[in-house]
Amino acid sequence: GGGRWAAQLLMECARAVAARDSGRVQQLMWMLNELSSAYGDPEQKIAAYFLQGLFARLTSSGPRTLRTLSSAADRAASFESTRRTALRFQELSPWSSFGHVAANGAILEAFLEGGAQRLHILDLSSTFCTQWPTLLEALATRSADDTPHLTITTVVPPALQRVMREIGQRMEKFARLMGVPFRFSAVHPPPSAAGGLAELDLDSLDLRGDGALLAVNCVGALRGVSPERERERGRSKIGGDISSRRKGERERGKITHKETRPNYRTSDFYDRNIDIFLLIF
Repeated sequence: GGGRWAAQLLMECARAVAARDSGRVQQLMWMLNELSSAYGDPEQKIAAYFLQGLFARLTSSGPRTLRTLSSAADRAASFESTRRTALRFQELSPWSSFGHVAANGAILEAFLEGGAQRLHILDLSSTFCTQWPTLLEALATRSADDTPHLTITTVVPPALQRVMREIGQRMEKFARLMGVPFRFSAVHPPPSAAGGLAELDLDSLDLRGDGALLAVNCVGALRGVSPERERERGRSKIGGDISSRRKGERERGKITHKETRPNYRTSDFYDRNIDIFLLIF
């Protein structure tokens, strides 16, 4: 209907971009520019923001804009701003909290069944450890006489060192309050590791065979591996690396995985555009 004009024009423009039809692209972008407004009704706002994305794509200005915005965000990063952002995201996306609960339940179940006294979680996510206080509480209140030792190793960008330091201190304080022996470490891959998860150096993660059950928690992490690196190494590469390093040990392991639907790195621009549009709207 007429009320969905933004989606129709944006998808048609994305299709023209994918087909390299420059004349049609210019025509549609002119129409979108005339009809859109960042301060208008919902349809106008949708058109305005996606038009900016299309323009960045066509002018190859996206990476430069991202670097500028990321640099500004890094300078302004603080524990309080990060906490507000994480809580706001959970408020707007309640299904993310459901994923945390399900992952914690799977980790706790594997730990209890395995009979281990130590639990080591490798946290490959962008949740800023908001997932773990409930797990700490569950470990502290279980019926067994002895409280297990918990280690959390989280992998985050170097720009978040200051924020993660305070998060770690707060996690350690909460663990002491709950009576759970606890160790926290944050690993910061070098900025040159453009491949992200596919190029993660496991030697830096201190995955020692100390009798602990190892749980690998992936929340929104695997979609960061591009199709090119999937072909070179495969999305299961990190799981295979971890498994091979622990081969011969008696300890069991657990991998928890939560992803949103879209693949942001697909090589087809039109399909990627539809995926992102459907995720948001």
